[in-house]
Amino acid sequence: MIMLQVKCFNSISLIESELWDSILSKNEIFNTHDFIDGVEKAKVENATFWYLLFYDGEVLAGHAVLSSFTISLDLFISANRFVHVIKKIRSGFFKVRVLICGLPASFGQSNVKIVSRKYDEQISRLLVLQMERLAAEEKINLLCVKEFKEAESDRFRTLLSSNFFKAYSLPYMRMEVCWNSFSEYLESLRHPYRRVILKSLKKSGHKLPFIYPAHKAPKDSQFPVLVLSNLTLTSAQNLYDMYLAVMERTPTKLETLNLEFFQQLQLKYAAKMELLTVQHKDEILSAGFLMQHNDELTFMLVGRKNAKDEADSYFNLVYGIIELAIARKLRLINLGQTAYWVKQRIGGRSSDVHIYFKSKKPIINWLLKKLKRVIFPQLELKSLTVFTRSVLKKEHLGSATST
Repeated sequence: MIMLQVKCFNSISLIESELWDSILSKNEIFNTHDFIDGVEKAKVENATFWYLLFYDGEVLAGHAVLSSFTISLDLFISANRFVHVIKKIRSGFFKVRVLICGLPASFGQSNVKIVSRKYDEQISRLLVLQMERLAAEEKINLLCVKEFKEAESDRFRTLLSSNFFKAYSLPYMRMEVCWNSFSEYLESLRHPYRRVILKSLKKSGHKLPFIYPAHKAPKDSQFPVLVLSNLTLTSAQNLYDMYLAVMERTPTKLETLNLEFFQQLQLKYAAKMELLTVQHKDEILSAGFLMQHNDELTFMLVGRKNAKDEADSYFNLVYGIIELAIARKLRLINLGQTAYWVKQRIGGRSSDVHIYFKSKKPIINWLLKKLKRVIFPQLELKSLTVFTRSVLKKEHLGSATST
């Protein structure tokens, strides 16, 4: 039997970046040493951090990020009479401090990495032991391991034997890219969905998305323009203000990032991250934070001061992201865990995301399990058939439905 050893650190700065990143694949951008270091230094959600390294002899077999912070368990709850009664009786009932295996910021990726399936069971058991030890020290009763796509979550089913239960998080949206041009993409859409895109594009003065590099962007254009730049050309404060405006309109908040996080992004990712904006003269109407890794493009964050504008800036921003992915001959766009209606209508497809959750108090754990479908409901998205029959025949596309 393999006997693994675990080492625990209270800052990722105590771990060599080369060692941490050595077992990651190139598309695990939100689990890199650089990114995690930025989240830790930004003190997102005033979280406390720990880092676990799992060793098989002298070989690194896996690692995990742990963080503790306060969340509201009614995050995903829709209008539910029973839950509202509980909140009326005890307003702070759902606000709790949780020890999470993951970051205090949700980007749809897990922050536990295991190099081989042969280590799954033992690392899962060691992870639980470490989480229970830290929870006891910090006087925390709720534990969570997040977030996993369907296939990934099965690798951690050992957690069920430690009284964790499996629950739903928000679905994740992706869009496969298989077109040679934006015109070809438009032709692949059914008429109702193509018409909506053409209507928004008309407001930009173009029949197709046209992206200007920052140094060639017109300053006196009659119409809003798409501009691609790096993060340093816009102040962190401006980026944060646009992001915060979106969050203030968002009913379901996984977390709220702070100004320091955007400052860390500029410091660490000036050359690695791109900013696609829809701007009119000197005003940025909408902004998308993008990261390319291999043949994938990740739409990480959005900033937008107004919910709606005459330029349909958010829609034209999304169309610009599609154009960018097609022009670069990429395979996949990772669209994230929000704005499902818009992302489905362009051809995005959703996949379920899971977490494992438990309370150390048996009666609370029993109650949470009973309320699992209320507190952690599966968000069922309406099925849309966005593409024409000819496109639907391609196995790698299919309809924009919830899976």
